[in-house]
Amino acid sequence: MSLGPQYTTVNPVAAALPFGVLEVDEANAVFVRWRDGQRPEDKRLVDLWTYCYIRQYFLAKFLTRSYGGAADVEMLIEKAYRRIADKQSTVSTPSRYASWVSVVARHIFLNYTRSVQQHVPIDADERSPTLVAEERDRVSYDAVYAHRVVNEAIDRLPPFLQEVARLSLLHDRSYDAISSLTGRPVGTVRTYMHRALKKLRKDPGLKQAVRALLNTSAPPDDT
Repeated sequence: MSLGPQYTTVNPVAAALPFGVLEVDEANAVFVRWRDGQRPEDKRLVDLWTYCYIRQYFLAKFLTRSYGGAADVEMLIEKAYRRIADKQSTVSTPSRYASWVSVVARHIFLNYTRSVQQHVPIDADERSPTLVAEERDRVSYDAVYAHRVVNEAIDRLPPFLQEVARLSLLHDRSYDAISSLTGRPVGTVRTYMHRALKKLRKDPGLKQAVRALLNTSAPPDDT
């Protein structure tokens, strides 16, 4: 499956964030500040981070999948964003907002995979997920583990592809931003990312890690 070059990184709107998409402590702090003060500028940052996070989440999930496509990615992003926006006021622990967002996105993705495998309507009714302590720990582990295995997979790429892939996939940089940082033309950056993604989709270590995250209820064995 190929999502096309526009799907190889988080939307360039992430550049408007004053912190990185993976800096969840900062996202939690902004959400708490918004819940306490209801300032429009804080709400804008919350919504911007939420969109960028769930977009990155679903792009990462589809990176090594053999089914689905751009339409499914956009559908899942929209569905997750809408559900999160509708339920923000019900978050019981504002300081754990990022983990709650992760749980919502994960439930929607798992429902999607079941719908593909069992031909169940994607919009079938679901109970709104509750962030229990065990699931919070699992989500936190998933994020750290996924970041690590992607970074290790990038290390296995040819050296000339590593910098571009790392900036795009792990640091949420747009093609224009990567071009400015590396001094390479945008067209070259685009070509390098296309090559990097082709190799990453065939990386057995990355496939195994993604499969472990999706199909197990306990952290994969590192031995």
